[in-house]
Amino acid sequence: MSEVMKVITIIIVSVLLSVGSYGANTLLAQTREADSLKQILAKELRAKPSTHDTALVNRMIEIGFSLRNTFPDTALIYANEALLRAKKIGYKSGQARSLGIRGIVAIYERHYNAGLEALLESYDIYEVLGEKVRQAFVLNNLGYMHKAQGKMALAKDYFKRSEAIFRTANHKAGLALVMGNLGDIALKSGDIPEALRLEREAFEWGKLGKEDYYAHVALYHIGTVFLALEKYDSAAYYQKEALQFFERKKINQYIIRSLENLAAIYASEKRFPLAFATAERGLRVADSTKAFEDIALMCERFSMMYSQVGRHDSALGYYRRAAAMRDSLLSFNIEERMKTLDIMRLAERKDKVLLLAEKEQERLGTLRNTLILGLVFVMILLALAVNRYRFKARSEAALREVNAVILRQQRELEEQSKHIQESNTALATSNMELDIKNEHLYEANQRLEAANQRLEALNHEKDELLSIVAHDLKNPLTAIMMSSSTLVQAANLPLERIVAMGERILQSSERMLNTITKLLSLNALEQGGKTLETRRFNVARLVRDLVEEHHAHAASKDIMLLVEVSDENIELQTDESAMAEVVENLLDNALKYSPKGKRVWVSVQKNISADAGNRTFARIAVRDEGPGLSDDDKIRMFGKFARLSAKPTGGEDSTGLGLSIVKKLVDAMGAEIMVESQYGQGTTFNVDVLIEVE
Repeated sequence: MSEVMKVITIIIVSVLLSVGSYGANTLLAQTREADSLKQILAKELRAKPSTHDTALVNRMIEIGFSLRNTFPDTALIYANEALLRAKKIGYKSGQARSLGIRGIVAIYERHYNAGLEALLESYDIYEVLGEKVRQAFVLNNLGYMHKAQGKMALAKDYFKRSEAIFRTANHKAGLALVMGNLGDIALKSGDIPEALRLEREAFEWGKLGKEDYYAHVALYHIGTVFLALEKYDSAAYYQKEALQFFERKKINQYIIRSLENLAAIYASEKRFPLAFATAERGLRVADSTKAFEDIALMCERFSMMYSQVGRHDSALGYYRRAAAMRDSLLSFNIEERMKTLDIMRLAERKDKVLLLAEKEQERLGTLRNTLILGLVFVMILLALAVNRYRFKARSEAALREVNAVILRQQRELEEQSKHIQESNTALATSNMELDIKNEHLYEANQRLEAANQRLEALNHEKDELLSIVAHDLKNPLTAIMMSSSTLVQAANLPLERIVAMGERILQSSERMLNTITKLLSLNALEQGGKTLETRRFNVARLVRDLVEEHHAHAASKDIMLLVEVSDENIELQTDESAMAEVVENLLDNALKYSPKGKRVWVSVQKNISADAGNRTFARIAVRDEGPGLSDDDKIRMFGKFARLSAKPTGGEDSTGLGLSIVKKLVDAMGAEIMVESQYGQGTTFNVDVLIEVE
């Protein structure tokens, strides 16, 4: 068969396999790079049908590499053809690269033994050639293979060896790739701080490289780590940054996974309208790509969210759809693996046929030379033929002896091989038991470390509480005692002095009551002791009443307190006392930290959110002209006992509990709180509450 016919056959087979494996929709999505390379290859073969140079081998390798993810069976055909040509011309680098593609395809199709054999052969060739960076990529692929099989310790060892070579060569893309893999192992092993550190390092290397892909994959993994830490604001930020890149580059697999993670984040924050809208986007993308595994992933997310909101019929429906997708995927993978295995076996048979043909050709040449020499020695052979019969019996006896010796040695070798196999099996069993014990010890250490961290956090919280009791309760209590002592001991005090002391006692008592009330309220929220009572109420009237109660505080500091209401008939269906406590805390903070002579606004308005299916929200905003929040304040502001950089401007007390209570109440109501602040230019707190439509 000519070289032109051979390449035409390859292209026809690849198209048929691609259509059978992925369908017409996936075929249309094949990369432009692979199409362009195929056209160039066909032209080169038509122009030079008998050529076997390195350029054609490299072209076939490039096509196979570009198709390794989308069309693994077609990639395998090109890799096998490139390998045959590279062997024929003695092109070692081409052989190693072709074997690398075969190894990757075998791993994707879960033929791990075939993948291991191909990758190790590729590694040996690169080692002879001294190509260290390519060796590092092979080591990374070996690590990925072991990670896919759940052999995390072995996978980590290969990734570490790959990392050492990449660092020596200062190969930025390689370091981004291998650090991301190490971060994934740390996350799966439960070492979340280490996973976060590794993924951040992968992101930094990805930024320094020529491609943005690795950097944004690292951002996706960082968001996943923050989700595991239940730091939902940070998790959402990184997932959105990664999602923008994946949508711009049309990388559907990561688009779906980013949307699934965002849906999980919103559901954890009880922002269910936004969670369902995000999950719907992910399911649409998965349906458009016909990817069974991604469809199953999004259906499972819908099932969990519907269970959270108590819609169990819908949850069961999505669960069944996910199960059906995974059953289809299992059947599909079995067919694909069998097809890929058949292609690899066909390539191996082709190698053997070519090898036998070469040996037959060598044998014929040797036979021809032997016949020529035989003509020279024909007379000698005729003379020896006379003596042949005499030595025949002796030769047969010697041959039988030799055969007996060979059979005996063969039996001895079989026995030795059996003993060696048994020893290897015992050793493998011992190693497995040792690995299991090490894993149990590691898990126990992790649990102990987590318990120690929780104890440290509780001890710190205890110290903060004692500090509040010692400071925030001691001062007003001292004032009460002094004023009471004066009233008891002095019989002839003027009426004005008595009234002033009474007011002082009242103010000190109110300070103590405020501190104790906040401590009890926060404890009730954290222990689940506070139950919300949902009812319909007018939020505009509630806000006006609270503003009226704070006019005296504002007047004492010469602060102008303003109210802006877009609609006096806005009604909410939630806990009125909880909403009152949220607004009161925000308003109290605004007045407490605003300088004299400034303004404070409280507004109520309706908003429509496109991100949540055009649902209507009520936004209650509290804005001041105070000192604003620093970057560090924005991170710590909702923490318990958080003391921020700003100080009260009128000598008021600050327990550091107000914003923590606000955050927990907002979450309990299923609402959302956002802050807008620039240091030195004031702060605005926005609370968004869904308006239930009758």
